[in-house]
Amino acid sequence: MMEWNKTRWTYGVAIALGMLALVGCTCVDGPPADQMNAPPQGTAPTGSRLAENYVAMTDNALLNDASVSSVHFVPRTAELNALGMRRLTRMAEILKVYGGTVYYDGTESERDLRKDRMDKVKLFLVACGLDAGRFRTEQGLAGGAGIDANEAAVTREATRGAGDVLIYFEEGPAEYTGGHLGGSSVK
Repeated sequence: MMEWNKTRWTYGVAIALGMLALVGCTCVDGPPADQMNAPPQGTAPTGSRLAENYVAMTDNALLNDASVSSVHFVPRTAELNALGMRRLTRMAEILKVYGGTVYYDGTESERDLRKDRMDKVKLFLVACGLDAGRFRTEQGLAGGAGIDANEAAVTREATRGAGDVLIYFEEGPAEYTGGHLGGSSVK
């Protein structure tokens, strides 16, 4: 008799827990939790409050770089992918104000696609409302002066962490020093 009550009690608890689990799964309401990143495609329903701080910075970088490459196209075609369309749409807004040159820096293996891709970039920018006289497309590397080597070395020294590789620059003529081109040594 005692065993029968124990079994009945166990079944009763199991059924009650199962019902609570089902009710708990169906009663989840309210807004989704805030998230740091966007969903795989599109934008997050509630944008980050910090986003506006980066708009000018990314626009300036885009104007300085002003390039598209093979990652902005569907592989082995001259069709822009979603990344390329998003980049060129924003670039068109910036070029409307400043004008400039858009560079295509495709790889050697895509030589036959180069002209078609550059034409597609031009057509897309014009379709975005950019006057064809405000920009040109050329083959070449991304724009921008980059950073001076000595300035980079000073910055690296100031931000170096434990375990980093140190690079020392030496004055004097460049000469071959066992695997390193002269003027520097790695320690």
